[in-house]
This record gives sequence, structure tokens and C-alpha cells, in this order.
Amino acid sequence: MSFARYVPYTSPLAAITTQDRIMNKQLKFLVIIILTLGFFSCTQKNNLELNISGLGNDTIYLENYLISNIEQDPILDTIYSIDGKVSYNLPIKEPILTIISPKKSEYTRLDKSPYRPAEKSILLVLNPEDKIKVKGKLDNLSLKYQAKGSEINEVYSKNRNEYLNSLIEKSKIELDIDSSMFHNANREKINSLFKKRNEQSIIVRNFQLNYIKNNSDKELSAYYLTRQPLDTIGKYFKSLDKSVKESTFRDLLEYQFTRFQKYTRVKEAESKIKLGQKAPEFSLKSINGENYSVDFSKRKFTILDFWGSWCAPCISGFPKMKKHFERYKNQIDFIGIACNDTEIKWKNSVEENELKWKNLFNNKEIDKDVSVKYAVKAYPTKIIINSSGIIEGIFNGEGEDFYEKLNELMKN
Repeated sequence: MSFARYVPYTSPLAAITTQDRIMNKQLKFLVIIILTLGFFSCTQKNNLELNISGLGNDTIYLENYLISNIEQDPILDTIYSIDGKVSYNLPIKEPILTIISPKKSEYTRLDKSPYRPAEKSILLVLNPEDKIKVKGKLDNLSLKYQAKGSEINEVYSKNRNEYLNSLIEKSKIELDIDSSMFHNANREKINSLFKKRNEQSIIVRNFQLNYIKNNSDKELSAYYLTRQPLDTIGKYFKSLDKSVKESTFRDLLEYQFTRFQKYTRVKEAESKIKLGQKAPEFSLKSINGENYSVDFSKRKFTILDFWGSWCAPCISGFPKMKKHFERYKNQIDFIGIACNDTEIKWKNSVEENELKWKNLFNNKEIDKDVSVKYAVKAYPTKIIINSSGIIEGIFNGEGEDFYEKLNELMKN
């Protein structure tokens, strides 16, 4: 039995704000590149000090995210502790979100990739003028710490201790999921584990939501809100004080609120995007820079493939998609629509994967976003449309059901 694995609609920012995803990026040394980019400036020394008992002499990985552009890839760095102590020069020009992960705290997944859990790492919000001191203890289960030097870090680290057990339980379940999927366990067991993991996530979110409700004038509430489900973001965004909306997390808050607005439009579009319904017409920029207007009457069928260069299941499905393209390209119009992507990554992915069908770049404006018009909630999503513009099939995830339906339609 195979499982269709797909990235849910919440993925772009969940991606951005979920520490599991953040921790699993490939790490590399970028000190020279960092200096070249000018991210650092030589205006301050040793503005971050760590004193972690149980850490000893160890490699420590840092991922630095510009809060003003959280979609941008993190700037990575590696430092080293001696007897659990580090004095680090991290002069910065603008606020960043930093994830600090000791090498000895990481787990190894069965596919040999590293997994650095939230309960064994440190999260800090750093401003240019900050001098932050972190004192803590690393053991087999967690890294407990307290940050000093700024209110947001002091309160965040204190609050984290309140739900630390849930983070620990979540990681245990995550490793069980990894083992179960690696060994092809049955669907019921895997779904049960996903449910248990979600229960622990809900405990954390509920704690943070209670803080938001009682602290609408605190900057930490803005960060917590960016980690909430979209419905919650829509409900509580307006309740934040104006000063909080315009603080460090302004751009990230606005980004998330825009996602909520798109999410609302997607729910509205669901009633129209169904089997037997008329498919919306649209125009998007092609990979050649030309404006392409869809014409369903050109072929017997049109396939819209909503994907992204960031979506592993999307990429893994390309070999099979290419075989069907070669088989049916004279009768079917294959159209790939890259979503939640950058033009550079999109074009590179098209070239690397040798995608010969039409490739379009989705418009991020809400009124022109084709993924919104087609109520796309997961990636990949494939939609089959006949020559009369009627929807014949909607498929979420990378599974056999899409190809079975496609072959059935072509036989008839």
C-alpha cells in the first residue's frame, strides 16, 4: 500500500514558522558569503553569550532569518562551545529570528537526515542593539534555558518552559512516525500518530493563544499569532494594539493576514470547483515571459498541475508525469502552475527536472491568484478539464488515482 504525501495549504508559512521544517534544512558553512552579502556589520562585539551545562565542547548550528523577509532562505553559520560556553559576535542591521541547535541534541532519521527538535534548541528574536545572555541545561530530553537582555526573549523562554513537555512528546511521536513510514506501516497506525502529534501541537498553540488574549499590547503576541492557524490569525489580528502591529513582526503579520484572506477566498471557491462544474479561465506569465491565456478547447483534455519547487512530493511525481506527457501530449494540454515560489527557483526547477510542458508562474495578488480561483488547499493538486471547460477530476497529493482516471478518460 502506498500513501499520497502532500503539503497542505498552510505550508508556505507553516513552513516558515514551523521549527521542524526550519531545523531540517541542509546545513553548510557560509561565513564568507555572509560577510560578502553585508548581512553583518562590525559595530558590536559578543552580543550573544551562551552558558549551557551538559553541552560541553560541541558544534552549534545557527539559522538566521530576516524577520522583514521570512521567505528568504536563512543565513547559516556554525559556532563552537567550550565547556558549554560561547561568546558570539552577531552584529546585525535589522531584527532577525535565530534558531540555535547543538549538534549533540539532534536525532537522525532513518533516511539519515538530521532532525533537530524544538525542545533541544534555542529560539531568539535579536535586534541590532541587543546583548543577550542565555543560561540553560541540556539533557537527554530537552534543553531548558532562560534568556536575559530583552523582554521578548525573557518572556518567550519563560513561557516555553510551561509547554516544554508537549514539545518533548511531539518529538517522540515524530520519531515514531518516521519509523512507521520508513517501514511502510499501515495507514491506521500512521494516521493515529499524526493525530497524537497534532494534539501536542494544539496544547502549545492554546498556551500561546491565551497569552495573545491577555497581552494584546505585547510584541511577543505578534510572534505567537504568526504561528496560529489561519482562522485564528483572522480572528485576532485586529485585536492587537496598533503599536504591536507596527513593531518587529509587522511584515510577517501582514504576510500571514494576507494568507488568511486567500484562505477565506479558497473556501468560497470550493463551492464552484467541483466535478461537472465550469473551470475558471485565467491568464498567467509563461516561463518565456509571455502572457498565456488558457484555452480548454485546444485539446481533448487539459491538466492543471499546481506545484512548487519547494514541494518534495511534487518533484517526486515528475518522472511519472513525464511518461504520461510523452504518451498523451498530442491529445492533452499539460500545464504546470508554480505556486508560493520565486521566479528563480521556479525556472531552475523546470530546467533541472526537464519539464517540457507549458510552465506558468502563479500571480500572488489575491484577485489574480489562480490557486485561489481553483480552491487549491494542498500541493500537488492536479485538475483534469475537458474540451468544453468542464472539470472531470480533482486530485490532492501524488497518488495513483490521478493516472488511473487519466488513462480511463483517454480510453473512452
